[in-house]
Amino acid sequence: MPKPMYVWSGSAWVSVAAEVESLATYATQSYADNVANVAAGLKPIVPSSVAIGSGSSSISTLGQVSFTGASSVSLNGVFSSTYDNYKLLMSISATSATLSVNLRFRVASVSASGSNYSSNGSNSASTTLSNVNINTTSLFLFDVYNTIPQYSGISSDILVPALTQFTKFNLQSYGENSSGQNVARSISGVHDVATAYDGIEIFTSTGNITGTVSVYGYKD
Repeated sequence: MPKPMYVWSGSAWVSVAAEVESLATYATQSYADNVANVAAGLKPIVPSSVAIGSGSSSISTLGQVSFTGASSVSLNGVFSSTYDNYKLLMSISATSATLSVNLRFRVASVSASGSNYSSNGSNSASTTLSNVNINTTSLFLFDVYNTIPQYSGISSDILVPALTQFTKFNLQSYGENSSGQNVARSISGVHDVATAYDGIEIFTSTGNITGTVSVYGYKD
């Protein structure tokens, strides 16, 4: 019968089998946890709170906010010193004939509504630049022209919102225009006040929207 092999653990002689089992546990738990903590990628952010202008809302365990019949949706506590840059994803439907969807940055549950937002962009239905807004009170996201529920989506990068710098904004959206055409838009913008923000407000010009919104931090 083979004899067990022992190694010195630093305080006592232990069997190799016991030591290997201990190392296996460390490798599958501690090591894996450390790898997950340092790996680059998008990390879902759970808002500290959500406020809506009307309707109802809920938050999933991964931070996706669902809302119904809302004139505005405010996500508080989504930007912090943990990440410099963020990804915003939205899916929206609406029943109003015409409404625009806009965004403001927030700090301590108060939206920044001064005339410090500027944006410019283009869309697939036009050969010229459109959506030019200089020193307005919000950032334009997209228009929704619906007589029946239609679906619109947006993917946006928000750069350095939690730093005391100008916050930059680049988005791509998809929806329907006033002529019933399916339109892809690309818009870039900036909030030219060097303030650290922790949240966003998404609101409509009129009417209500239903959909989902999620925020992710870019982990370097």
